[in-house]
Amino acid sequence: MTVSWSHVILVDIFGSAWVLILALCCVVVARKRTREKPDDTFRHYVFLLTIAIVFFAISRSFGHLAKQILLMNDMENVWHAMSPYCGASNTVTFIVIFAFGLYFQRFQRVHLQIEDYQNSLEEMVSLRTEELKKTNSTLENVLNASNPLCITDIDHKIIMANHGYWDIWSGADDSNIRCYDSRPCDVCKTDKCPLQRVIAGAEEVIQEVEKTANGAVKVFIVTARPFWDASGKLLGVVESFQDISRRKVAERALDAEKEQLAVTLRSIGDGVITTDLEGKIVLINRVTEQLTGWSMQEAVGQSIERVFRIVDEQTGEWCKNPITEVLATGLSVELESSTALISKDNSRYSIEDSGAPIFNLEGTILGAVLVFRDVTEKRRAKEELFKVEKLESVGLLAGGIAHDFNNILAAVLGNIEMAGMLVGPDSEASPLLDMAKKASLRAKDLTQQLLTFSKGGNPVKKTTSIGKTIRDATDFILHGSALSCDFVLPDSLWLVDIDPGQIAQVIQNLVINAKAVMPDGGKLTISGENVLVDSHEKPGWMEENNKYIRIIVEDEGSGIAEEALDNIFDPYFTTKEEGSGLGLAVTHSIIQNHHGHIEVQSQLGVGTTFCIYLPASVNDTVERRLPGIFLGESESATVIIMDDEKPVREIAMLMLEKLGHVALEAKNGEELIAIFKERQNANPIDVILMDLTVPGGMGGKEAMQEILALDPDARAIVSSGYSNDPVMADYTKYGFKAAVTKPFLLEDLQHAIMDVISG
Repeated sequence: MTVSWSHVILVDIFGSAWVLILALCCVVVARKRTREKPDDTFRHYVFLLTIAIVFFAISRSFGHLAKQILLMNDMENVWHAMSPYCGASNTVTFIVIFAFGLYFQRFQRVHLQIEDYQNSLEEMVSLRTEELKKTNSTLENVLNASNPLCITDIDHKIIMANHGYWDIWSGADDSNIRCYDSRPCDVCKTDKCPLQRVIAGAEEVIQEVEKTANGAVKVFIVTARPFWDASGKLLGVVESFQDISRRKVAERALDAEKEQLAVTLRSIGDGVITTDLEGKIVLINRVTEQLTGWSMQEAVGQSIERVFRIVDEQTGEWCKNPITEVLATGLSVELESSTALISKDNSRYSIEDSGAPIFNLEGTILGAVLVFRDVTEKRRAKEELFKVEKLESVGLLAGGIAHDFNNILAAVLGNIEMAGMLVGPDSEASPLLDMAKKASLRAKDLTQQLLTFSKGGNPVKKTTSIGKTIRDATDFILHGSALSCDFVLPDSLWLVDIDPGQIAQVIQNLVINAKAVMPDGGKLTISGENVLVDSHEKPGWMEENNKYIRIIVEDEGSGIAEEALDNIFDPYFTTKEEGSGLGLAVTHSIIQNHHGHIEVQSQLGVGTTFCIYLPASVNDTVERRLPGIFLGESESATVIIMDDEKPVREIAMLMLEKLGHVALEAKNGEELIAIFKERQNANPIDVILMDLTVPGGMGGKEAMQEILALDPDARAIVSSGYSNDPVMADYTKYGFKAAVTKPFLLEDLQHAIMDVISG
């Protein structure tokens, strides 16, 4: 039976068409999936397999269709010619498909592994990205929360800055702002710019900048460091800004406190030294610099033993430094009272000091402080005061001895004089009595010196020519000496109102000094001249009087050093090893009490010249007493003598009776007043001769006031062994009419009574 091929052919054509369409759809889908992930190798593999399968399907479909058409058209010979090629093509395609199939599972497994790895990698990248975002956020927060910070490139452009920076300086909205526009300062565009210094090779640059905002000044420390890239290329500079405004305020306060402390230390009159725990000096003040000879710069860091060197003044041995004991024990210590500081130039200062530890708030010892003061002058003054007290005691004793001795001399001298009058000038005893009288008068001069030494006091002045006083005083000192003296004392010298005894002591002191500087002999010159001073050229020390006499005492001794000239009149200042330092001080005092002036000029190796200026007297005549005794020339008077010494009363009564007077006696003021009252109406007392000092009773000064109260016209003569007593110097002020110094001669007593009686 013959079957029609047309139906078969149509069915094959239809089937081949659907296979072709399906194959094309597979290719499109595979291509689309490949393009979704172009880097997916497995999808490319599937795409190629799909193309191979589609090619095989199309090849089989078109081959089968072509066979049917050729067979149907009796073109078997054509088919037989084509069939080998179609079969070969199908075989090759099948082999390719088979080959793809063999590796499909392996490719699929590798693809799955790669896909798992990729998924894991993506997840990891996602996690790391999230972590990086958090880290970046944290870093950004940290950066913004930190000190102001900015990064500047080589061209000064700010490429990054945190919020802290922009909160202070402007320009956050300007991406091209330069650092010198944002924060201009003095170092900008100079070699001192931090960026320029970093470019020049600096590893770190630290500077201070100030920013004024709202009237307040903020101070920042800028720390600049290089900004490198990964390859080490310099990109710019990283600058951080630390606000130190509060610290600056604290530093200024601390500086002010330090300055105040320094000023306080400099102002302290005591020396102050502070040390650390090792005894190294931390600080000294100005007084310490002066006393030790070390400056602050030299002393800091030195050991306390090297700067503060102390010795025992009595033994000369080095003393243990008090700071050593303070640091060892933690207790305060004080130096011994006889400690001396040896300065850098070996000067010596007597000091008193104390050392104490320095503690912090926790009670830990940090070092020690030593406070000391120079007590050289204090100790010297104490020693001088002791000397003065001793001298006052000796002076008191000397005054008392002189007073008592004068009372004795009054009896001795009076008796000698009365004895001389009794025996007459032709008696063999007369020369002996004259010698005894001269010796007694010499003793009187000695007691006068004792009194001047003991009291000083106001001078008992009288108008006289000074020449004889100078000669007598000089001869007295130079007696038996190898020193000679030339006197140039003209008779034309003006008269002066002086206390001869005190002026004699002045001359004696100057001559004694000259004798000391010329131990092997030499020449002393004493000259005098009148000086009339123009009122317009008068020196400041001169008073209203323009007339002075100048006494010049000039020696040829070793001279006085210039630095000592300003001090030679100071008490206890002396250049002599065995000198007391009182002679010139007493001399200066006596001249001042005479309203005069003394000055000195000296040259080492040449000699010394003292110039004494004394005001000339307004009197034209010397207070002279007529020589000799004129008995009976004065009218008889009733005279009462008041003295506590019986021998003095007895000789005075004999002298008064010798002069023709009625003599009465009283041993003290009370007895005198009683007698004066008793005889006030009948046989009154004409003249009273009274002693000033009555131990245990009323003396002349007090008694005179009582007498004047009874009789304002009472006539009294004051007598005392203390010739320098103020009452003796200015007796009229106390109501007396005259004064006579013990021991007195008969003529002294006669003239005093005559002066009082005559009015």
